[in-house]
Amino acid sequence: MSESAKEREERMQRAAAGKGRERPGAGPTTRGETAQRTKPIRLSVDLDPPLHYRLDNWSLTARTELDVPRVPAAAVVRVLINRLTNVKGSDPQLREMLQQAVMDDLRDTLR
Repeated sequence: MSESAKEREERMQRAAAGKGRERPGAGPTTRGETAQRTKPIRLSVDLDPPLHYRLDNWSLTARTELDVPRVPAAAVVRVLINRLTNVKGSDPQLREMLQQAVMDDLRDTLR
């Protein structure tokens, strides 16, 4: 069953006003304001076998030291990103050293 011209016009007006895409728990945005993304963003990374092996070995060591059944690679990457970008009040000197080391490695890698 197709919609009438009036129903289509009403639907188009709602869509133009942004009412057709309500987000649960989010208030309306004003013109020029970007809506906050709530869904996590997936990041896929291809690792060379030796690098993956080193990450696995480190995770095994961390698992033993932390006395947990598993240390997922994603958790390690999240912690490193937080430390690199100063989330959770990381030590400024450590952050500076880490940022400099990453920049140095990127300069070598991206050339």
